[in-house]
Amino acid sequence: ELPPRRLPELLWQAVRYQHFHCLYSDLDPTLMSQVPCLVQNYSYSPPPLPTHCVRRLDHHRDEVWFASISHDGRLLATSSKDESIVIWERNPSGPGFNVTEVLLAYSESCSALAWSPDDQQLLSASNCTICLWTLPGSEAQLVLSNHTDP
Repeated sequence: ELPPRRLPELLWQAVRYQHFHCLYSDLDPTLMSQVPCLVQNYSYSPPPLPTHCVRRLDHHRDEVWFASISHDGRLLATSSKDESIVIWERNPSGPGFNVTEVLLAYSESCSALAWSPDDQQLLSASNCTICLWTLPGSEAQLVLSNHTDP
């Protein structure tokens, strides 16, 4: 004998399985507001990629290797082959960004950036060095450079 409500539970699990395995289900704003369709498989197409440049940020002297947006969306950090990290602040009065900080701490290019949950600190990493920056401020608060292998 099947437990009560077993069939609805299995159907719900099947629908959730499809949602979890769809790469773009987190972009679907109607996902939880609609009754799931049990007749066909769930699918969601990604939004179209931009086809033209809307803003050019041209403070670096060489190609940009990495960009990271702060959690609140106010700041953008970019790292470049020119061995600099530029902190950009979104212009509140219109489109575009303004440079707020230029961080120089490497004898090599930065290959990864990550913001702290409160957006007050930035972690940067290169092949052999990790720096923790507290913003504003152009000096690294912590530098870990004991790595010898890239």
